[in-house]
Amino acid sequence: MRFNLRKVSGFMASVMLAAAIIPGPAALAKATGGNQAMGTVENQAYDEELFGIRVVDAETGRGIPAVELRTVNNIRFYTDSAGYVAFDEPGLMNETVFFHISSHGYEVPTDMFGYRGQAVNVTPGGSVTIEMKRINLAERLYRVTGQGIYRDSVLLGETAPIEEPILNGKVMGQDSVQTIAYKNKLYWFWGDTDRVAYPLGNFRVTGATSKLPSGGLDLDVGVDLDYITREDGFVKSLVPPLPDGAGIAWIFGLMTVEDETGEERLLAAYSTHKPEPNAFGILIWNDDKQEFEQLVQFPGTNDWRYAGMGGQATYYEDGGKGYYTFTQHTYPNLRVEAKLDAIIDHTQYESFTPLVPGTSYNGADTQLERDADGKLVWDWKKNTQMLTQDQEKELIRLGVIKPGDERYFQLKDADSGDEVRLAQSSVEWNEYRQSYVMIGQEKFGRTSLLGELWFSEAPAPNGPWRLAKKVITHNEYSFYNPSQHEYFIKDNGRYLYFEATYTNTFTDAPATPRYNYNQMMYKLDLSSPELDLTPSAGPELTELAGGKSIMSSTNEDGRPAANANDGNGETRWASASSDPQWIQVDLGAPYLVSRVQLDWEAAYGRAYELQVSNDGESWTGVYSTTTGDGGTDTVKFEETEARYVRMLGTSRGTMYGYSLWEFKVFGREAGEEEPAVSLTGPSAVDAGQSFDLTYGLDPMKQSVYAEDVTFAYNAEQLQFVSATEAAEQVEIAGQTNSQGRVRLLLVHFDGIARGDIVTLRFTSKTTGETVTATVSVADAILANGEGGELALGGASHSIQITAKARTGDLNEDGRYSVGDLAIISAAYGKTSDDANWALYSKADLNRNGKIDIEDLAAMARKIVGEG
Repeated sequence: MRFNLRKVSGFMASVMLAAAIIPGPAALAKATGGNQAMGTVENQAYDEELFGIRVVDAETGRGIPAVELRTVNNIRFYTDSAGYVAFDEPGLMNETVFFHISSHGYEVPTDMFGYRGQAVNVTPGGSVTIEMKRINLAERLYRVTGQGIYRDSVLLGETAPIEEPILNGKVMGQDSVQTIAYKNKLYWFWGDTDRVAYPLGNFRVTGATSKLPSGGLDLDVGVDLDYITREDGFVKSLVPPLPDGAGIAWIFGLMTVEDETGEERLLAAYSTHKPEPNAFGILIWNDDKQEFEQLVQFPGTNDWRYAGMGGQATYYEDGGKGYYTFTQHTYPNLRVEAKLDAIIDHTQYESFTPLVPGTSYNGADTQLERDADGKLVWDWKKNTQMLTQDQEKELIRLGVIKPGDERYFQLKDADSGDEVRLAQSSVEWNEYRQSYVMIGQEKFGRTSLLGELWFSEAPAPNGPWRLAKKVITHNEYSFYNPSQHEYFIKDNGRYLYFEATYTNTFTDAPATPRYNYNQMMYKLDLSSPELDLTPSAGPELTELAGGKSIMSSTNEDGRPAANANDGNGETRWASASSDPQWIQVDLGAPYLVSRVQLDWEAAYGRAYELQVSNDGESWTGVYSTTTGDGGTDTVKFEETEARYVRMLGTSRGTMYGYSLWEFKVFGREAGEEEPAVSLTGPSAVDAGQSFDLTYGLDPMKQSVYAEDVTFAYNAEQLQFVSATEAAEQVEIAGQTNSQGRVRLLLVHFDGIARGDIVTLRFTSKTTGETVTATVSVADAILANGEGGELALGGASHSIQITAKARTGDLNEDGRYSVGDLAIISAAYGKTSDDANWALYSKADLNRNGKIDIEDLAAMARKIVGEG
């Protein structure tokens, strides 16, 4: 994050102040009767037609909200939610006007001087369309709240997609949304809300309703909010004064449950503030009064079980019970059973934690629960504190969490391997990904304190959360308290919608007019290859260049090559303004390198080559481009042994030199044997037949004491039956099954992990046609005796399932009947060891090598139409 610390000097401030308070010539002329002659233009009323500017996403053609267009004299315009600017600046009509163009997560190319913008011929009544390249993986759709959402569209005579495009509920800004479906409507609630009439607004929760997706607007288009207002038209305070007397009230964690009469009720966890936290508890919605009422105030203010300070609530089921889990503590590690009596009793809340029941985090003295074999016991526990991401990291550093112990919250960038520290998150089940998906808000990001959002996924809401991809970036602007909209997902969850609060809070940036302190909606396509979080096959790579000897062809004063690998994202290397230029790092010894990350400053390389060498003199190219566009380049190439790595720039993207914030090299020690996972088994089976697949590792010379392996399969084609150890020193220490996924925690007592390890049994499902089913290793994490982890993956095995017309029609009369049942009964008890098995085998319906009660039951079901 790079703060703008430039300040106006005391002298200049005095000059500016004098200019503001001392009348100039025009003011003096007016004060003395206006005797000075005025020019013709100044005397005429300004009445020009507007000039329309529309900025669109180059990929989708959709208008981009919140794009800044700035003239050379710093007049700023911002696109509305349809991407329009209604331009009417006096003096600039019928001129060629250059606009600097910028927007968080979008860009236009630089010219030779490093400017990103476009010159436009401005004519009254004319228009222009400008394309921007999207850098974000997520697409910005529109602003949800605040004044002037479609201001410029209306001025230009365009049709706005929502009923209140200019001002709704007299709302100027709204913070932190919570949304839930309740009694055939969507209810939306916000925190602090700004109003038109005065700088201080509503600090006791505001709200609105909208139609459900089946009857309302497509979320690609917008949201028609019906605000709950008071008599003067401004939004109503939805939390009346409570007994604790605090003036500020927030709600987080919406829930719906049935009361004792079976009626659906809406609940919310709340907190009040003076402005420090003053009280916590649970509120219930009064449908008649259209406001919340207090159900219970919990004792004290420092209990980890209270969910009213932040985050989102998610409903899920576990062990046949329904629960609400909360991201109050960043990750979904707090839950309560989805029953009214449990929700209002703070002692019924559980945390997901490895701590000894009844204890709290205490640094190096933290007590962890372990079973008889020494395995760390992560579980949902009452009256026991959860671990935050930072606390878990600290226990790992202290050795309290030992090598080989499971970790749940150590999230890493899937591309660089860098730590991703979260401040908040929103988690929901996603059918398309067959996993729980997270939109997480990073803290202390590279370009903003609280403006970077990441995508991750896990088999359960509590994790483990391991890898993430950045989907939204901001340059010195905040985008906090994200909220997924589970009610608007499309194509079985392929498209995910979420929003967050866009604000300059916690930054030095000026507020974006109309947009600041409001909700911005985004859309993410989960089918994007960029969101593949499968661990790369092969060993885990480490960053090798940090702190190593580094040099360059030239340096600007104060910006040496060492700035590019000092681990400080605020310092940079810069070269002279000429071509070619280079920067190279000496890794100190040969390594097997396969990835380089270049984090460019505005002065980037349009054409450059990555080269490697073992002597620093003879260089081999491993990558080249002539279409570089700046930003962060993560370049992967075939693994190559090298001691030196060089970036050779041959054509600059701007008039300046080459400049890098970071130059990172990833690889592994030379001589390491690259292990690989494998899945072996039959290539074809009949529909309804059971079969075995064997999971193995080969070659694998490193010691492995534990594995965390997840297998994925199509649950419509296959049914998972069982998993058994295939080696004597292997034990399945844990197993979880969900539709389409099997996760195994494996222990190797002898530290040897090679050859066959586990046997998986599946049964192919009956299908009307021959199909191909695939079982894959979705995730494999191996750990050595020191706790070092290695991510593998990429293995899969395909099985052709052959359909059989009317399997079980043993007497071939074209139907299932008592005659077929009689054939099975006559062969009852026969096994594949029988010398005449060929005569009896057709009665073995489940293909398990014996004719037993299961075959009789299967035929009975077919006869009565259930099979």
